[in-house]
Amino acid sequence: MSHHENDEDVFCLFAMQLFFKAGHVATSEPVFTNHSPEQFVYFDNRTDASLSREQRAMFKAFSNVSYLFTANDCKFYSLNLLTTKSIRSQTAHDIHTMIHPLIGSSGSVCLFRNDDEIMLSFIGYGKRCILSDWYPLEDDYERLLSRLDIGNISVENNYDYFFDLIYILGRNYYLCSQPSTYELFPIDFITSAGIDGVDREEINNLVEQELRAPEREYGDDYVEYDESPIVRGDNIIKELDLMILEMDDESDNPFGEDVENEDDIDAEDLLNEDSDNEERDEYEFDDVDPEIFRDPTKLVKWLNKNS
Repeated sequence: MSHHENDEDVFCLFAMQLFFKAGHVATSEPVFTNHSPEQFVYFDNRTDASLSREQRAMFKAFSNVSYLFTANDCKFYSLNLLTTKSIRSQTAHDIHTMIHPLIGSSGSVCLFRNDDEIMLSFIGYGKRCILSDWYPLEDDYERLLSRLDIGNISVENNYDYFFDLIYILGRNYYLCSQPSTYELFPIDFITSAGIDGVDREEINNLVEQELRAPEREYGDDYVEYDESPIVRGDNIIKELDLMILEMDDESDNPFGEDVENEDDIDAEDLLNEDSDNEERDEYEFDDVDPEIFRDPTKLVKWLNKNS
């Protein structure tokens, strides 16, 4: 069969050929082919499945469910999506999330087809649904085949096998941790950009834009990981506040906010703030550079370091 075959009824055969050529299975014959959603849920798997009305409504969004094979305690399936392009990724995510608890396997992989593109999704071993990119059948078959090649994947144990599949094919934004504020907004940004009096709200907007980069890249296909929502707001704002202390002297007031004049700050008041005015030993600070007591920024950093 040509790998460009688009007939919905034989998509399962395309899927088997793909995994057969990649070395994951020794046969090109699936376990069963082209079952309806109702047959798959209520007869092929757990007969006591209790689905909500919303979940049952999803039966209209897919067809031709095929059980391809099992490898390393991971079950592989193929499905046809009956949705528009704008909701295909979210629908695939929801369908896989619905059927995974029914199949009784540590891990499951679904190969979805929508028009002339295919996508894989993964659930198992404590991970919720993770999606791959979409691959056009006409253009990206060889690229997908090379990434699926069993030579890239550990077969030492079930866990490594499953997670190698995820790390090779999962979308980058699922796999990469959230960048730190310093990566999003380098400390020398203001001085290097030659910007005077940058507004704090403008800085927040720049950070927000960087955090939303995957959403812009994927557009309608962006689906956030269930347990790892992108953290914005308070955490980023707190980090930005701390960054102010590390700015160069020439950019002491980068956000145009009012700051207390250093002449109005009494170093001894800062040192004694939490000591109920208890007298310090007169020799306690003899080895401290006097310059630190004349610069409030350096003083705060010194206090943090030596507290």
